[in-house]
Amino acid sequence: MDIEFLSSTMVTLLKALPVTLALFALSVSIGCVLALVIVWMRVGGNRYFCANGIVAANRTPHPAAVEVKKCYQVFRVRAVDLAKGEFALENRQMFCDLSNVRLLWSLEADGTALQSGEVPAEQFARTAPGGNVNITLPVETRNDGLNTLTFRWVLKSNTRWADAGYEQAFDQFVLQNRTPMAQIPQPGKLTLTTIGNTAVVEGEDFYLRFEDGALASWQRAGEEFIARAFLPNYYRAMTDNDRGLSNFVPQLLPFLSESAWKRKNTRPTGTMFAAAEGDTVAIHVRWHHPFFRREETVYRVFSDGTVELQHLVCTRRKKPIRIGLQGTLSKGFETVEWVGRGPEENYLDRKSGSPLGRYRRAIAGMEHPYMRPQENGARCDVETLLLEGADKRFFVERLSASLQFSAWNYSQRALDDAEHQHELIREPETTLSLDGAMRGVGGDLPGVLELHPPYELKANTEYRLHLRIRADKR
Repeated sequence: MDIEFLSSTMVTLLKALPVTLALFALSVSIGCVLALVIVWMRVGGNRYFCANGIVAANRTPHPAAVEVKKCYQVFRVRAVDLAKGEFALENRQMFCDLSNVRLLWSLEADGTALQSGEVPAEQFARTAPGGNVNITLPVETRNDGLNTLTFRWVLKSNTRWADAGYEQAFDQFVLQNRTPMAQIPQPGKLTLTTIGNTAVVEGEDFYLRFEDGALASWQRAGEEFIARAFLPNYYRAMTDNDRGLSNFVPQLLPFLSESAWKRKNTRPTGTMFAAAEGDTVAIHVRWHHPFFRREETVYRVFSDGTVELQHLVCTRRKKPIRIGLQGTLSKGFETVEWVGRGPEENYLDRKSGSPLGRYRRAIAGMEHPYMRPQENGARCDVETLLLEGADKRFFVERLSASLQFSAWNYSQRALDDAEHQHELIREPETTLSLDGAMRGVGGDLPGVLELHPPYELKANTEYRLHLRIRADKR
């Protein structure tokens, strides 16, 4: 009798399971709605979410504006046969021909102009709406450097909304990629000293110290270039899209995948092995991050003080946010010049509106002050990078497939801790991030990351950062 009772009870419970699950899901949904209502009542609005448009409240465009402009442009140049210099000009307007625009072109090597000119108007001016016309533009590339050909559509005359010369659209083509030159070791005196998990390499006028796997000190002619050690960095100060629903319910922040990366982004300790290898000194470091199958760094010091750095990781099941190194340079650096995408900040899924070129800015102008402080100021597809001060230079060259960087006058921790711009603690030193990869910023849906697959970093994948770095007195 008891067995029959238990059996019937189990059958009844199983039949009621779908209803029970539905009621549970409904209660969770109601709880989330109530939480949002409580937050709304508590803060008196939707916090900074109302400030996330393409243009700020003071009419300052956010960096995303150039991406929107690029995607919406109605003039296009399409390569028909790049090797022969054959292109198709497309008029995607609905009512006008191309008689009110000029088409300028420039050929550059590593951002330096080699040739420039203008496509004669008679070749395209009468192109009807929705039509296209082919042109030929023979150009010659140089044997070295990143060679790009850029077409720019500019207004021929003044209009009610813009003056003559305003750039309405551009298209850019890479004719030749840059091939980094290998560093050839030169004979010279290098002294290696190891004590415990510390290695010191000294040359004619430089001093390098590695502690627990990190590049902790770099001196030239007695002047220190590093304020805080360069360490692996796999976290970014969360963007609004990274936070998602936590923008409205901050109590959810600890449960995000990004928070797990943050908790594990504390200063790591690597196991080092240093030895002379020919005319160089090599320092091999093995790290022990729980989210990676493999994590190691190799520094190779040359007799002239140049350092070649390779950082390699192989992910496990968790998708990473970024793969790179971050450190802080000593105060005194004022400007940065780079060959890559710019001049505005750009990210993996938001860079087509930022042409390749050579750009120069004050370090203080490299950031973008979003209403809530967060990850900002990155530049993608970088070939070379030079930070300069009154009497010193710090040079970085890409040797791997990809490099992006950011330079701030505050630390990543200060950026992540601040909820308002006035709370962001600034400093005279420069925090420099060098990344081999970083996921996109998303934003197809307001306040939600929702990355497309090409802009995610993958699980069970190997990532590599390979750089050549040099610090010099001017």
